[in-house]
Amino acid sequence: MIVGSHPDCIAVGEVANVIRAGVERSWIEDHYPTCTCGNCTFWPQVMEAIDQKDPSELSERYRIFLEVFADRFPGKIAVDSSKTLDALGALQACSECSVIRIVRDVRGWNYSKKGKITPRLMLSWLRSNRALERAIKDSSSVQVGYEPLVFDTQTTVERLCSRLSLPYREEMLQPDVSKQHILVGNPMRINKEHRIKYDSRWMQDTSLWPILLKPVMDYNKKHAYSYP
Repeated sequence: MIVGSHPDCIAVGEVANVIRAGVERSWIEDHYPTCTCGNCTFWPQVMEAIDQKDPSELSERYRIFLEVFADRFPGKIAVDSSKTLDALGALQACSECSVIRIVRDVRGWNYSKKGKITPRLMLSWLRSNRALERAIKDSSSVQVGYEPLVFDTQTTVERLCSRLSLPYREEMLQPDVSKQHILVGNPMRINKEHRIKYDSRWMQDTSLWPILLKPVMDYNKKHAYSYP
């Protein structure tokens, strides 16, 4: 949503969860009225274009989506917040894209999932991050630490813009989703305040797992607190 608030960009939410084959059309249509633009004609146009060819491959569906986007918003950059490896692979197969990878402290991520730190979740976090590293093919990918993004937002966003070759805009710090087309994605899209609030519950946790699983914490130290 932050990047989508740049005048050169438009956030489109979790695209893969809308366009992939097998998604119930009634579920998609139920979301049209809740698109952040307020009165969406873009997503119905996307789905109509996909229906005309009805390809089974996600990469082909993405190709159609990008064609419609380019026609509707010439010169704009689509910001897709899909979070699956198959979506990344599909995008990389049909377009040039830069990946913005956000890494959150493993302990905070554990708490966001289960409200506690567990060895299974810590190892899952490590495997997922390493798998994403292997999947990213574009050298222009950018890594952002979640903690710096929350606690030093302006500096992080300024550096992110520099890495993406976008001029920094102050309005990015207060995302305006009314100009975006987020149909499915972060619940903050329907929160008018759009404020990031850090979940610090993990800081009171006395679990020994972060001490015992040193490889996880070494990776965490290297990646979770990095600036773009």
